Amino acid sequence: MSRLRSSATVLLFAALLSACGRHETAAPAPLMDVVVKAVQPEDVPVAVTMVGRIVSDNSITFAARVTGQLIEAPFTGGGMVKAGDVLFRIDPAQYQAELDSALARQAQAEAKLAKAENDLARVDKLFKTGGMPQQEVDDASTAKLAATADVRSAQAAVTTARLTLGYTTITAPFAGRVGQAPVSVGALITPQSGALLTLDQIDPIDINFTVSEEGLLSLRTEIAAGRVVSAGVDHFVVTATLLDGSVYEHLGKISFADIRFQPETGSAQAQAKFPNPTGKLLPGQFARISVSGITRKDALLVPQGAVVQSPTGASVYVVGAGDIVESRTVKLGGWVDNRWRIIDGLKAGDRVVVGGVQKVRAGAKVHPVSGS
Repeated sequence: MSRLRSSATVLLFAALLSACGRHETAAPAPLMDVVVKAVQPEDVPVAVTMVGRIVSDNSITFAARVTGQLIEAPFTGGGMVKAGDVLFRIDPAQYQAELDSALARQAQAEAKLAKAENDLARVDKLFKTGGMPQQEVDDASTAKLAATADVRSAQAAVTTARLTLGYTTITAPFAGRVGQAPVSVGALITPQSGALLTLDQIDPIDINFTVSEEGLLSLRTEIAAGRVVSAGVDHFVVTATLLDGSVYEHLGKISFADIRFQPETGSAQAQAKFPNPTGKLLPGQFARISVSGITRKDALLVPQGAVVQSPTGASVYVVGAGDIVESRTVKLGGWVDNRWRIIDGLKAGDRVVVGGVQKVRAGAKVHPVSGS
């Protein structure tokens, strides 16, 4: 019996040794799929974004030009008025009387002129027949000249009186929004009363902003190098975004750009004009404006998720020869929609990893899958 156990043990040991001597080849691990996109040059629009302040396209302050009692102020403070609407009416009685008096003096002067002309014609006729001395003709001519001067003086007085009477009614020269008047109907106002009312034109309306000297010089350099193409200021389109994030429904145009830079700030003033038919934009508000009309040529763009950012800089994973992954340091430009513009570190045709970035490692062999 012990002999049988010994033989079985030997056979089992031999079987184990035989198994250890065999070498089996393990199946290779499958390559990890990664989504890649070959970057290609694109022409992309460039939008320059700045903060601007909304100002009235035209703003005027009214003051009295004559003295009198205010008898009418038919407007609502803070409301809208149309061009030609009456804003203030000062009692015109005194100035109407002065105009009437001036018209009467003009009529008298014209009557005297008519008599002087008739007298001159009469004595001149008698002088030609020898019935009147030269002195009489000279006196008649002098009288006509004096009468003519009196008529002109009277006409000037009428013009002045008519203008003064016109000053008793103050009207809006354009449509807009009025402020609050510091005086009430019945008050005595004079030219020394100061500002009576402010009128702001709000359709169209302007947004003032500044352009940095550094930014403008950089743009001109890129245009000269052919990397950027500009449609020209006349073709720029301006979009306004209000502080609540809403985009204003009307587009604006550049209406003014100063040719001088302020040495204190290194910037120049510019202005965009917007239609404002409903009065949504009001003077004093701030808005973020975006100026478009510039195109960047041959830009290389990658999705936001393809960029790995760290304290040492930005990088992307590129699948190179033999489908081996390498980490490529890149220099980032601005945003284009939801993509980064790559200034340096990539070239056309590079296969950038755009899916599975968190799992991939430099030096690994992968199975690239084309992505959109």
